[in-house]
Amino acid sequence: MRLRPHGERRPAAVYLSGFYDEQGGWTGTTPVPSGSPAGAYVAAGSFAPSPIEVGAGETAQVELTFNDLFRIP
Repeated sequence: MRLRPHGERRPAAVYLSGFYDEQGGWTGTTPVPSGSPAGAYVAAGSFAPSPIEVGAGETAQVELTFNDLFRIP
């Protein structure tokens, strides 16, 4: 996944999260379905969501993976 802040002129901290709808019916215009697996980008050696630093005109490449450790209530 490549990230670039839209219209940013200064460095920005971007936080990335993901949700997986196992039923395949979520459109993104409503709350995430209850029970859906969720995850956030976490830097190596950390357990908390980590910022992805992106400067003006720069892109960043990260890998986001998640499993059943956290599900939307």
